[in-house]
Amino acid sequence: MVRVLHISDLHMGWIPDTRQEDEYWDRFLKEVETACRERPVNMAVLTGDFCKNGSADEFARAGQALTRLSHMLGVRKNHFFFCRGNHDSDTIYAGSSFDHYRRFLEDFYGPEQIPDQGVVTADGVQVFSLNCCKKTSLARFDDAWLDSEEIDRVLELAEAAGDDGVSRKEESPKEKFPEEKSSEEKSPAEKSLDSREETEPVRVLLHHHQPEILDDQSQMIRLGASGLFDCMFSGHLHCYARKYQWHGLTVINGMAAMPHLDFLPRGFQIAEIEKNCPVKAWGYLDAGQDRFREYEIT
Repeated sequence: MVRVLHISDLHMGWIPDTRQEDEYWDRFLKEVETACRERPVNMAVLTGDFCKNGSADEFARAGQALTRLSHMLGVRKNHFFFCRGNHDSDTIYAGSSFDHYRRFLEDFYGPEQIPDQGVVTADGVQVFSLNCCKKTSLARFDDAWLDSEEIDRVLELAEAAGDDGVSRKEESPKEKFPEEKSSEEKSPAEKSLDSREETEPVRVLLHHHQPEILDDQSQMIRLGASGLFDCMFSGHLHCYARKYQWHGLTVINGMAAMPHLDFLPRGFQIAEIEKNCPVKAWGYLDAGQDRFREYEIT
């Protein structure tokens, strides 16, 4: 069983006052830490829109918050996985280079440490970050697109990682986490997360847009029809968190951590994924007055 923290749509820079932004993220990250204390996670995923405008400064602030979260949770950076969103474009025009996003990845993971597409982690999870924002921009925020060649490669890597065994991704050098517990101090739930069998990996897709928003859905339908993938995480919509079936894919569309309008819901999700079992998921909704409300996503 794998337990995943899912966050989406940080939109760093949306709060113009950096002091107020820091106060918001202090509160948000502490709520994430509290939720993950009850449900310890193996890994974290962020499904795009790190920024408001894709600037280098916004990415730097996102990196600082995520580095802090890594230490708060005791989850190493090579078990954080990302995909780009339309707000992560360098310009308002479609076809942006996303250079600031690439530099953010290099800064967060370190030189030559960016996770390879489809490599199975030490926890037995195979993660694929789908690059759907080649054509999207702030001006054309719903114009998502998947290339058939990219999906060919995703399916090839997924099919290759079967029961006959694959090489596991090496752990990064030991990072020091002040809150990290010894095996004797861990709860039964945490110990169960540590026990792993050499079985077919849990396969996870990351995609900024919910799949039904694509004008050309043929490549996404190919992924669902393969029956290889256990869960897909997405963001973008800024609605209450949902779990639904779409052409063979179990999709968790998450709340925005910082939505673009104040009256929209904000929060994060935790999901439990076990091979050949229904995905379980919980939403953590910002209810105001310094509290988040937990609810099961059905």
